[in-house]
Formats: sequence, C-alpha cells, structure tokens
Amino acid sequence: MSMDEQALKQLLRSLIERWESEVIEFKRGGKGFSTSDLGKCLSALANEANLHTCDGAWLVFGVDDKTRRIVGSEYRQAPGELDRLKMQIADSTEPSITFRNIHERETPEGRVLLFEIPAAPMGTPIGWQGHYYARAGESLTSLGLDKLDAIRRQTDATDWSVQLVPNATLDHLDSEAVSRARESFAKKYANRFEPGEVMGWPLPTLRDRAKHISNLLTKPRRRGLIVKNVSGKAPAGSLQKAFKEKNRAMQKAFKEIYIKSVAYASLHRLFAESVQKEAQAGNL
Repeated sequence: MSMDEQALKQLLRSLIERWESEVIEFKRGGKGFSTSDLGKCLSALANEANLHTCDGAWLVFGVDDKTRRIVGSEYRQAPGELDRLKMQIADSTEPSITFRNIHERETPEGRVLLFEIPAAPMGTPIGWQGHYYARAGESLTSLGLDKLDAIRRQTDATDWSVQLVPNATLDHLDSEAVSRARESFAKKYANRFEPGEVMGWPLPTLRDRAKHISNLLTKPRRRGLIVKNVSGKAPAGSLQKAFKEKNRAMQKAFKEIYIKSVAYASLHRLFAESVQKEAQAGNL
C-alpha cells in the first residue's frame, strides 16, 4: 500500500530517530549496489523481524549509516527498474518472497528509498541463493543454528496433528473421514473381517479394532508374527520388511480416526469453528 508524502516524511524521520537495529538498516545505496547484497539484507531483516515478532523490517537507501545524514540514492532510477527488482528478489529467495513495497521520497537532500520487508513466515526462515542470513546488531551475518532452530520450532506448538483438544470425543470426528477409514480398514483386512461387519461397527469398536491391530503390528516378535513367502520359508529380512510395510499400511488406514490422546486435525477445525461462532454470538 502506497503512502502519501506526509506519511513517508514521518516514517523516515521515525526510522532515523530509532536508528539501526536488527530490523532497521540504512545504506547509501549507490547506483551500482549489488542485487546479491540486497538479497542478503532482505533475508537477514526478514528473519530478524520474525524472531523479534515484528510485522516487518526496513531497509533505507540514501541515508549515510554513520552520520544519519540524508545523502540521496541513484539506485535504479529508470522507470520500471524497482518493479523488476522485486521479481529478481523473488526468483532467488527461498521460499519466494520479495519487498512488500518500495517507497520513494524526494527530499531537498536527495532521493530516499524505503524498502518494506515482510517478516519471515512462522516456522520458515528466508534464504537467499541457498544461504540464510541474520543481523548481529548493525552487522550482517549468517543465521546461526540457534536462530534457525528457533524459527523452525515455531510451528511445533501449532501443528494440528500433535495438539491435545480438551474434552474431545469420537463424536467430534469428521463423518466423511470416518467413512473413508472404514472403507480402508475393510479393504486392507478383508481376510479378517467381512466388509459389512466393519461398516456396521460402532465407532468405539472401530477404534478398538484399530488399536488392537496396531498392537499386533508393533510387537511382531512377542506375538510371533512372521510373514512367509510362497514356499513357506521366511525370506531374508522378511520380518523387518513386513513390519515396516504393515506399519505403514496401518498408519495410512487409521490416521484419520486413531486418536490415542493426540487430536486429529479435523477436531481442531471443528472446535475452532465452534469457538469462533460462540465468540461471535457473545456466548464466550
């Protein structure tokens, strides 16, 4: 979103007063400023904005980073060059992002560019040409493992598949998902159960059967489960292979209904929608 002249004037004054930090950087920004260096700055500032829970960061061209004096910048003055720069940045960032906006302001001392940089998304550090960058005070540096881990761990607490839902019951499961799980179970274990029998089970029974199969598959040695080939002999490595294959099949068949104290993603959607509706209705 573009700013009017007065808003830009106030923004520039505010940034200069706050001066450089992990989320604000000033450069003279000469005519030949390297696009690669600009990309590194974006990576660093986006990652730092994430770590400092800021909505974004700022890179300012046309201000001396030692004296805080506006000196003007001749960087990419030709029409369309700043738009082309956005595309160049997007092509080399991982994941692809670019400047939210590039604001130009003409002052008596010269032209100033204010690059508005979005914060890195939650759980996703921003890289430039395969490398991650950060800020150490006013200096550019590589994104350390501690900061990298801090960003990547952000989604752990919001991963729907590993969140507990208080008071969740089987009744909150998505009926369509349960139907698909029944079909998968019936197909996979047709040699054990009649399809019609599986379709008629109450949901608690289906859950218990799934749990029982899971216990069998995860304790092959104690249960004596060995898969043999057509000759009746256990092929080399068959136990380990059969265990892995059956375990994968079990996970695929029951991932939509098997809770075991860990809430399924559809529960969260249902609860979130319900809570939102209650909140909007003023019942919370």
